[in-house]
Amino acid sequence: MKITHDWRIQPVDWQLWIDKGLAVDGIGGVTLNYQFTQSDLQEEALLLKGKSPEEQEQIRNEQVLARNAKMKALMDEISFRFPCYQYDESDELAYEGQDWDFFFWCRDLTPPLSGRDYSYITLDENGHQAPQRQEQAFADLLMLLEELCGDSPNLHVNVLHHLRYNKERYQAAIERAKRELHGRLSTFRGVKGSLELTAGGDLLFVPRRKRKEPVKIGNFDMVRQLWIIEDGKAGEYLCLD
Repeated sequence: MKITHDWRIQPVDWQLWIDKGLAVDGIGGVTLNYQFTQSDLQEEALLLKGKSPEEQEQIRNEQVLARNAKMKALMDEISFRFPCYQYDESDELAYEGQDWDFFFWCRDLTPPLSGRDYSYITLDENGHQAPQRQEQAFADLLMLLEELCGDSPNLHVNVLHHLRYNKERYQAAIERAKRELHGRLSTFRGVKGSLELTAGGDLLFVPRRKRKEPVKIGNFDMVRQLWIIEDGKAGEYLCLD
């Protein structure tokens, strides 16, 4: 079994959010992908040699179904340990509920075959569960995969990482940013202006040129600008681009 870790959906400054104590590195999903090895392909080539096109198609279909059966058996083991939303159509799991651990998805087989194609499976988190429970479910899943498939050369597991934010610290940083940024000179898309906090709690970039409409500043951008100020790197004009 080969395990890879994927941080592609993380913001480019994801490590900074962790260093600042506002988030931790978490797991948002896992993909299970059955891939034929070079040895498998060589064996298939020998089986196909000298066969008619119809016979070759039959052999390839049998290989696909054999692969599918292996991954179906693995998914059955996983679903026995971890309730998976929309895996078993007879389950009466509510999407908004907390009684399932992973959201299951896979593709369909290519005609003339029909049914689910288990060669590529995604298992995503249940966002209605507490973060601690989600992380524990993924940790237990990876342990189970190691136990069942650790010696398998065909199974490729990709772990999709994302940030888990500390809601209390993040909200406190937002409120602090609003206080610090209100009244600051700034530029946005090459236009000079200032930042103003509205009575409703929104932080707006107000251009000097009145014909330009004010722009609402998002929470993430506010916090990033706060760090620039706290780190002593702010100039006369904050750059919001």
